[in-house]
Amino acid sequence: MTTIIRPIILFDGYCNFCSSTIDFIIKYDKKKKFLFAASQQGAGLKLVEEYKLQNVDSVILIYKSNVYRYSTAILKICWLLGSPFNFFAAFLIVPPLFRNLIYKWIAKNRYNWFGKRSVCRMPNQKEMDRFL
Repeated sequence: MTTIIRPIILFDGYCNFCSSTIDFIIKYDKKKKFLFAASQQGAGLKLVEEYKLQNVDSVILIYKSNVYRYSTAILKICWLLGSPFNFFAAFLIVPPLFRNLIYKWIAKNRYNWFGKRSVCRMPNQKEMDRFL
């Protein structure tokens, strides 16, 4: 397996909510720590295969060869974003069973609530170096 130095966020490129989340992270990731890939195509699909990921229906964080899913991925992303978002990482003390119930409920309804794109989110010219 490839050792991942920079954190990589795999996301559902068709999901409006997921794409908006990526926009938010890009906006506040001032140090450009994160790299991004839609899990349905190209480098994202290769990472899904390499890490043998199943049921890729959530945001996934790959960092230092560790794979984080569901609420843990989101909270680790908050931690890595730094202040003021790292405050939310305190919720890691809540058992994942409870955190993931909420996460999975939102994930299950995301297309109904926020819509779905007909094509994956593509980076604009300024974001090209952030996407795999």
